[in-house]
Amino acid sequence: MLRVVNDLTIAACSKRPSVLVALDISAAFDTIDHDILCQRAASDFGIHGVALAWLRSFVSGRSNYVCIGSNHSSTTLSSSGVPQGSVLGPILFAMFTAPVARIINQHGLQYHMYADDTQLYTALEPSRVDLTPIQQCTNDIHRWYAENGMMLNPTKSEIIAVGTRAQVEVASASRAVDVAGTRVPFSDHVKLLGVTIDSTLSFDRHVSSVVRSCNYHIRALRHIRSVITSEVATTVACSLVSSRLDYCNSLLHGTTAKNLKRLQTVQNDLARTVQNVGRRTSANNSLKTLHWLPIRERIDYKIATIVYKLRQTKTPAYLSETIVDYQPPRTLRSADKMLLRELEGPVRKLAFSSKAFSIFGPAVWNSLTVNCRSCSSLETFKRTLKTELFNRACVVPP
Repeated sequence: MLRVVNDLTIAACSKRPSVLVALDISAAFDTIDHDILCQRAASDFGIHGVALAWLRSFVSGRSNYVCIGSNHSSTTLSSSGVPQGSVLGPILFAMFTAPVARIINQHGLQYHMYADDTQLYTALEPSRVDLTPIQQCTNDIHRWYAENGMMLNPTKSEIIAVGTRAQVEVASASRAVDVAGTRVPFSDHVKLLGVTIDSTLSFDRHVSSVVRSCNYHIRALRHIRSVITSEVATTVACSLVSSRLDYCNSLLHGTTAKNLKRLQTVQNDLARTVQNVGRRTSANNSLKTLHWLPIRERIDYKIATIVYKLRQTKTPAYLSETIVDYQPPRTLRSADKMLLRELEGPVRKLAFSSKAFSIFGPAVWNSLTVNCRSCSSLETFKRTLKTELFNRACVVPP
């Protein structure tokens, strides 16, 4: 998600609107042909011998039946499909659909595939909106799916134009795009991996969804708070509410102060509920006691942690290539401070650019102290980073 939003943002800053297509595959995991999967594992990924036999044993020989109440159908063997919810399921699906990447590359589009979620996107020329490559690409993908026993569902696929308001109006002037023979109209938002992306990358809809979901669980927690211990309340709060506040929160860097305030209000209500204090009580003391970073600092914490992992492991490559170590033109004191090069030029000066990971990632990293950036292990880095962000937020832990 960071890379997709980064590419869309950089294109918009270059005065080029983007069109993104989210493809939907009907019953994706249930349609994987076992014979084709094993052939592809051998030919494309070099899996042979005992390992291939293990793979075939894992996917084959499974049975299923339909149960309604106390009645159930006869048991039948499954000749296709990989088990959902398993560790290997998404990996095997990605192996099976690997050739789709070659089809997309032939049409010169950008893409990202996560299990059965596939996003195609391309930046358009400001003077000419040509959606032909997208239409041809989706037609070829649809044909490949059909030849491999799968089905692309164009009626559930979504398309969105992304950029500034003026760029979106130009890109979506055609009103619809032909996807596998079906006219799919432009939408003002799409949901990708649980994150709602809107046309201007404001994330207003996503924040509204998160706030609504969190408030529902806070109300439920408040009803039972008097009969559970503080430890249990903290566990429930972190698992049901804080996890929602933290999910993909690195995308919210550069969002409006209003959105951050709405999320902070949710966290304040959660802290008061866990501490079992009145709603009019200041939440600052509760946050200190619980040792919870405020929303803005939680976002910086996530970004800095991602950058640290990228610098240490260089993976995933599609994110690692967006950050570059700072190399001064001559020997300077800053050469050994483990800084990242920050993007310069007209793109950097635009307010819209603050939503691109290649811009805010180095900025957040460079704002940390040398002591924090030079930590030798991830656990030490996280501990040092949290303390530093607490001090920055003027919320001193007990």
